[in-house]
Amino acid sequence: MQFKSASQAIHDAYALGFKNKGLDVHRMLTADFKSSRGYKDRNWQHVDECESGLILLALAELQPHLQDWAVWCHGPRVAEYLPEQGRFFEWLNQEVGIRLLEYELEYRKKPFSEAVSSKIRDVVAYTALNYRHFTTTGQHQYSDSDIQKEASIHRQNWKRDYERWQSYAWRLFDELDRQILPLVAGVVVKLKALEEVI
Repeated sequence: MQFKSASQAIHDAYALGFKNKGLDVHRMLTADFKSSRGYKDRNWQHVDECESGLILLALAELQPHLQDWAVWCHGPRVAEYLPEQGRFFEWLNQEVGIRLLEYELEYRKKPFSEAVSSKIRDVVAYTALNYRHFTTTGQHQYSDSDIQKEASIHRQNWKRDYERWQSYAWRLFDELDRQILPLVAGVVVKLKALEEVI
């Protein structure tokens, strides 16, 4: 595989479908990795599968919500990864619920109404979609006015009540990436060094 970034390496590893083929990375890596490098076609595919397997193996050591984040944010957009994506949003919904309670106790001294709470969750969800789009294109998918419209938020209430939740979500996603991307980047560096030796 040609690696340009850790994010692209995650995408390509999941795109190969290594995890779903039922292949055992430990068993595959017991074969002489160098000996397969010199042959063409089938052996190159074997090498790509091994490389993607090493990336997925590194991700498998992370907490489940980080694995789900890696699939959702950096993996391919295919139906077979919908369960991971659903689990990520379940985790995100719980995380936002905890943060809402903390914020209520610390600053508001009263609970958010159900409508406001729902709009905050919508802002966080749209921010997640923006973040994922930004990681691949460098552009936001939804502007602030689009989010306000989709979540039925009055423009004059945005800065006062909702913008902080957008910032919170962006920081949260940055933190998730800080936990997975360096790990994968380390694997990519080792794979590139191994390719130079071979």
